[in-house]
Amino acid sequence: MNSILTTRMWALLSPALLACLVACGSSTDPGGDDGGVVFSYSPSGSQMIIEAGTSRDFAVAATGGGALTAEWKLNGLTVSQTATYRYTAGSVGVDLLQVAASSGGRSGAFEWTVTVSEDVTTLPPAVPQVRVTHGTLPAEARVSWNFVGSSTYPIDSYLVACSFDGPLSVANWDQALQLGAVAHTGNIGYSALFQTDDGMIPGATAWFGVRARDELGQLSPLPQSVQHVLSYAWDLTGTVRDDFGRPMSNVLVKFLVGGRVLNDLTAPDGTFGYGPFSSVDSVQVQATATVGDYYRYSSPHLKAASGSVYDVVLIGMIPVDPACDGTDGDFLQYLRFMTMTSPLSEQTKLHKWREYPVAVHIPDFVRSPDGLDFAAASREALDLWNSDSGLQLFEEVASPGAADIIFNFDFDEPALNGQAVLVSPQGVLNGAVTPELVRVDINSVLPAAGSSGYPGVKGVALHELGHTLGLYAHSSGCSDYRLMDIGAGSSAFSDGRTHPVHQDEMNAVRCIRYLNQAVDLSRYDSDGRGAGSPR
Repeated sequence: MNSILTTRMWALLSPALLACLVACGSSTDPGGDDGGVVFSYSPSGSQMIIEAGTSRDFAVAATGGGALTAEWKLNGLTVSQTATYRYTAGSVGVDLLQVAASSGGRSGAFEWTVTVSEDVTTLPPAVPQVRVTHGTLPAEARVSWNFVGSSTYPIDSYLVACSFDGPLSVANWDQALQLGAVAHTGNIGYSALFQTDDGMIPGATAWFGVRARDELGQLSPLPQSVQHVLSYAWDLTGTVRDDFGRPMSNVLVKFLVGGRVLNDLTAPDGTFGYGPFSSVDSVQVQATATVGDYYRYSSPHLKAASGSVYDVVLIGMIPVDPACDGTDGDFLQYLRFMTMTSPLSEQTKLHKWREYPVAVHIPDFVRSPDGLDFAAASREALDLWNSDSGLQLFEEVASPGAADIIFNFDFDEPALNGQAVLVSPQGVLNGAVTPELVRVDINSVLPAAGSSGYPGVKGVALHELGHTLGLYAHSSGCSDYRLMDIGAGSSAFSDGRTHPVHQDEMNAVRCIRYLNQAVDLSRYDSDGRGAGSPR
């Protein structure tokens, strides 16, 4: 049988025989060196699929041998004697195209098996599994994809582009930002990292696409592009203060991000800062005093959306009465017990008034017939909290509409000397939210019993104001008198006491005053005991 297969014989061949003929064509090595003469052939692949009615150029070249002569044969018939032959695909079938070339007394030959099809797509397949992730630095984008494993013509490289104007397509590919080409090396996976120098715009939304390019320069289709929001630079700054509101210098501030630990020391004014981070970074701030005894603080994981300023308040390790229930002599435990943010509580975040001094309205009320002035006694309690704390915790206002706390003396619950009721927000317990309006009820009957009288009213008011300042729990078991013991208000000024607020209670109120709103007290721990003198 003749080794040259004509198009007219195409329909008579079995698939198996056709496969053999396509695979068994002979040729010299493309680009081979024959005594200093190097012949090259284009296209370099010997198997071609071309759509009927289309044309394709085939070429031979030689270096190192001078003038080139060539003879082209199509199915055994000479069709050209030039270096380039334009092949036009006729009817469906298989053609054998051969070239014999000579230069400098040397010769070379090559042949192509050309399959002519009614409808063929020779473009490379679409690039699979294109994905975009954030890099380490702000605005970095890492584009990854899998290889194109099967293509009519060998894959040469992959082209990456992006658009900031909308999704990428074949139609707008040339108008996109061309990011570069990555050579096809046969690997399964590929990736490329792009930065601001490559045209990445911090914070912008971009659409990325990857197309495969074969050795003919044909690009794969682009069924879709990947939308991605680029990260941006983010600095994190803040101030460390103690629980007196004073800036703290030389506090070790650690920034924990992505397995890295970055250190800073606070300046004399208590400020610290580090950056830039990437806006997608999750940063934890840890503050440890290097002088004095303070609990270490570790923030939740912060992101750019949290804001660029994060202030820290360190709580001093102040001795407390170890006899008090739930304290073990530890001030942090005492504070959490009194604010109902202990580990046994479902609520570990501390909520306090948004602003100080807290506005208090005390309506005039003198009880008949004994003339006991409830309003005056309550005002004295207000002043005592301010004077003994050294802080402007409360201020009296004339209008109830301007008040955060409103006293009420129309109250005669038999079991209670008084109570502090959260009016707004409604339906939640004291301490669970930031208070907006609190009503202080003072029993207008019970304080008159026994010997309490005016001092009793004053003590009950002092006790209930302690609740409004964040001491929501009642202490118990302590070795000496505590204002915030249950029922202790009416006896506050007994036994010669003129300043009945215990120092532990005063320290707790002061600490609450300066702590950050809604700070999670579970984020303080005693592992950060600083080197230096106790306070």
